[in-house]
Amino acid sequence: MLTASLGSIGGSSSCSHTTALTLSCNLNGATSLTLKATTATSRSGAFLQASTTLPISSSCGCTLEDEASTSGGDEDAEQSGDATGINTNSTSAQCGASSLGYACALTLPGGGGEALHWTAGTAAPPDNACTRSSSAAAASASTSSSSSSASSSSPADLVHFALSSPQSGYLSIGFTQRTGMMAPANAVIGRISSGSATVETYYMTSYDLDPPTNGAWMAGAAVLSTSAGGTVLCFSVAADGAAAAVAAVTAGSGHRRRRAAAVTPRRSMAATSTNATFGLTNALALDAAALEVIWATHISADLTATHNRWGGVSLNALSGAAATTTASNRHDQMLALHGALAAAGWVLLVPLGLLLTRHRRNIAALRSAPRLCGGTDMWLVLHVGCVLIGTLSGAASIGVAVAELRGSGASDANTVAHRMTGWTVLGLAVLQLLPGPHGLGGATGRHFGAAARS
Repeated sequence: MLTASLGSIGGSSSCSHTTALTLSCNLNGATSLTLKATTATSRSGAFLQASTTLPISSSCGCTLEDEASTSGGDEDAEQSGDATGINTNSTSAQCGASSLGYACALTLPGGGGEALHWTAGTAAPPDNACTRSSSAAAASASTSSSSSSASSSSPADLVHFALSSPQSGYLSIGFTQRTGMMAPANAVIGRISSGSATVETYYMTSYDLDPPTNGAWMAGAAVLSTSAGGTVLCFSVAADGAAAAVAAVTAGSGHRRRRAAAVTPRRSMAATSTNATFGLTNALALDAAALEVIWATHISADLTATHNRWGGVSLNALSGAAATTTASNRHDQMLALHGALAAAGWVLLVPLGLLLTRHRRNIAALRSAPRLCGGTDMWLVLHVGCVLIGTLSGAASIGVAVAELRGSGASDANTVAHRMTGWTVLGLAVLQLLPGPHGLGGATGRHFGAAARS
């Protein structure tokens, strides 16, 4: 229970007090938090009380911090935090506390409790169950405790990442060349399947995975399952300017945030990369202040299964500022454009062109319409225009799918059928234009002229 004294009200009939509290939401399965305010003892009547209940997200994990403005309250909270081992200093408004000991953490929208953790500028990653599983962390752990602490605080152009998920299956973090888009991108994918844990790197050009690539651009990678049934993937990458994060913290050490103690989930199994954390080169030309990160998870460890949770983050690893791209807005926009073009071509324009030909005698406006230059009937011009523009619209929809959506899905039966249907319809539409009876004027025009007179 937290108790805050407002002092004596005196002769006043009312008073107010404002404070900002960040409470630990790792409360052993608690689902709500009740806050209650009670007046001081009164001779004339019962206490006055007010309360409110706030829900606690099941994906939340943080530490207690007190941002009360009074110095006395801060000192009391600091002493309480020191006694219990809970961090009580205020955290940056741009990032949350990490349950894995990283400098920052972000709960990812579009997920079911997934969180992205990162630390920039240190030579070694934070100490937790996942990083201890990596070969670099294991080598570091073999040294003395003092030397390990020194190396972890030394500046380096490295950014250490972790992706945690409450579900089992595969996890992926990638660095994309287009904001929010899955391809093209370099990705790290970790999974635990049939008692075997694997971490691999991929260069992604579509939703269908190519063979794994040489993972020399990352190091210290590991994947593990937690005692709660979740999964954690961690690794380190080189990025220009990352060391500036340590310099900035050192310069402002008087106000430096104390990092939350790592909550180390119990490991059931782990896979590590063979690269050392030290000596990485920035092969991907990453900028620590402007990282375009994508992520994906699935409850299955089968990589052919399309992710059921995914998204993107525009991340400044130096300041902790992060803007989520909410599950790839560009992908959704391109998907909508693909559907709109296909519907306009195959559902509206091409059928309309065919109906104009079939019912030309039943439409008074077409019967009475004057002939155009060359003696061409109005219905024929409209027919050719609708079919031609409709076919071009359908072709454009396939062009969007090829250029932007990269197939728009995995190689499941429905996706393959959709893709083959699209190409088949486009092919038939183009063949239908080739024989020549749709030409205006001349011998081809006489074909429809004879049809119009029949």
